[in-house]
Amino acid sequence: MNYRHLLLLVTLSSTMALIGGCGDSGNTGNASSSESIKSVGVVSSVNSGQSINVNGVTYATGQSEVVNEEDGELDVGMVVTVDGTMDEDANTGEAHNIHYEAEIKGVVIVNDVMGSNSLNVMGQTVLVDDLTMFVSEYPNYATLDSIPINAYVEVSGLMLNDGTLKATRIELESETYMAGMLLKVKGKITDVGDMYFTINDLTVMYNDTTDFINLSKEDLMADICVKVLSTQAFDPNTMNLTADSVQMKHNGVDADHGEKVELYGEVTSDGVIDNVFVLNDQPVMLTDRTHFVHGTMADIVKGAMLQAKGHLDENNVLVAEKIKFQKPHNVIISGIVDAVNAEENYLQVMGAMVYVDENTWLKDHPHNGGEIPNNPDPVAGTNEMFAFGLSDIEAGNFVMVHGAYMQQKQAIEARKLQRKKPDHPAQVHVAGPVTAIDSDNNLLEIAGVKVDISGFTNLTPSLGDRASATGGYDQESMILIPMEMDIEPKE
Repeated sequence: MNYRHLLLLVTLSSTMALIGGCGDSGNTGNASSSESIKSVGVVSSVNSGQSINVNGVTYATGQSEVVNEEDGELDVGMVVTVDGTMDEDANTGEAHNIHYEAEIKGVVIVNDVMGSNSLNVMGQTVLVDDLTMFVSEYPNYATLDSIPINAYVEVSGLMLNDGTLKATRIELESETYMAGMLLKVKGKITDVGDMYFTINDLTVMYNDTTDFINLSKEDLMADICVKVLSTQAFDPNTMNLTADSVQMKHNGVDADHGEKVELYGEVTSDGVIDNVFVLNDQPVMLTDRTHFVHGTMADIVKGAMLQAKGHLDENNVLVAEKIKFQKPHNVIISGIVDAVNAEENYLQVMGAMVYVDENTWLKDHPHNGGEIPNNPDPVAGTNEMFAFGLSDIEAGNFVMVHGAYMQQKQAIEARKLQRKKPDHPAQVHVAGPVTAIDSDNNLLEIAGVKVDISGFTNLTPSLGDRASATGGYDQESMILIPMEMDIEPKE
């Protein structure tokens, strides 16, 4: 895409049809403009007090209308749109409407998670990373790399300019696709032919029975965003799908002129040009009043993850009042919980202090090989949200944490925390920076976890090196006894 052309569109046109991928805010209502906000982001936690966290804000949901187009529960990792009111100082609000819709429901063609960190789902490239939430009720398929070919999955995520989907949540709904299952693909049209069009590597055919919504057959053209639904059989060999319906979708954030908007996503432009960049498929303009958190304008580069908050101008450009960068994560811990202090928002995992906040993705996984004790029930009175928070975790539970080690706090700030069922026998793991060395006692600390290195005489660690250790955990001494270790010198 010619980015100068993009800037011209931003300046001169209120039609954003040629920009990026497909955004979707759902058919939600608006509160009064003076207090309202439309927040598009990832569900980080669902709390037992009938609230939901999106973009670091805790929204009360007792009076909200939930529209889940997939007829399931709202869950961590889903990209949702919240219409409501927000108290910015308190980071709290009230949700009037919550809307969720998956980007893809379809058939896995290729699983290359171990190679390129991606899946091919019906011709769409789905990118995954450490933060991608994976939900599976099948004990034999407990990890992303184990998803079988021809499985039927639901994918939520962020659509990028190049047509790929950055997955925030993947659910394995069936280990085998069967004819008649609902298939869905949202994306940009890449080519148009006689009675067909393509979305990346998927060929979508239509006929006289196909229902066109918000557009006609004559409106089909490259770069417009559509949603395709089908219950007709899909052939993975030909990559052809006959559509039951084709619906035009909106580009960018679907909000009114002047409405306050908060948007989470990935920078898809090549940085900032003339004070404008693109977040997912939404143009964002910086001004001399834009406030930056955890970064500067120089950190707005392609691939950066951040939140932009502001209002839409008359050209549907998000004029940013605040840019908040997502902190990088450099620590992974899979291990046993020593203690929990829900009031102070921290837990201790194998001796390391782990803090959680409103941005931490909190998820319970009751199906990784068996039921987990203390598994909470859905929120009372609704089947729409599954509640799980720090207060549900107990000493002795097994958790996996992705986060960042903060040297000043000598603690980990959790970006993602999952409770899981441990392997038998329990095998623990830590990877992160070397934060302390005790040569006299043959110990070092990796992100605050004490590791016995007496069995690895050839190691010469230095502070700041990146190290990993896998083995068993002695709860009395609070020391990890590794069977495998690796150290990479710091650059």
